[in-house]
Amino acid sequence: MLIRGEWTHLALAGLLSVACAAQQTPAAPGSDNSSKPSQVKTIEEARAALTKAEAEHPGNTLEVAGALDNLIELEADAEKVDDETLNQANREAAVAEAAAGQQSEAYATALVNIAKVYSILSRAGEGRPVAERAFALAQKKFPNTELFSNAANALADLCFTLGDYAGALKGYDAAVEAAHGAGAGHELALATALSGRAALKDL
Repeated sequence: MLIRGEWTHLALAGLLSVACAAQQTPAAPGSDNSSKPSQVKTIEEARAALTKAEAEHPGNTLEVAGALDNLIELEADAEKVDDETLNQANREAAVAEAAAGQQSEAYATALVNIAKVYSILSRAGEGRPVAERAFALAQKKFPNTELFSNAANALADLCFTLGDYAGALKGYDAAVEAAHGAGAGHELALATALSGRAALKDL
């Protein structure tokens, strides 16, 4: 099976050099993810932030969900994803559901993370149903947001890997539209979607 990242690594790297400079936009006030730790840039710092969140906000809290989200993102960026990362993503979903419900931004974010981890682990068949749930929830509750763009990108990547190129194109198109709708500060999601569409044209 084709792995989407094998086609687009160089193209995305070029786009990210521009996008990363604009990715410091803080979470909107009142957002579920406003509890996400700030100024955490390494996996070690993220693990320490998670331990701190668990101590200061024990139980099923948005602070713990946000700390897990940050840790998973950094592990994925560093390509240090394994079964433990999948366990973390599933825990994030359980915590977010208990803290804010299945219609929340935090829960949708966790579903996206689960889908991404499955993709990285080359378990696309297991990841696609989760990605479809994330896509449907984000499309309904959070359209024209980076969250919906991320959900669409995750689903598109899995479709690409599974050889469903029509589904992948639909996902990337939705991701591009959502990233544009989200406005400034969401260039990374836009770059990811554009690189995916470019990879489809190379087939």
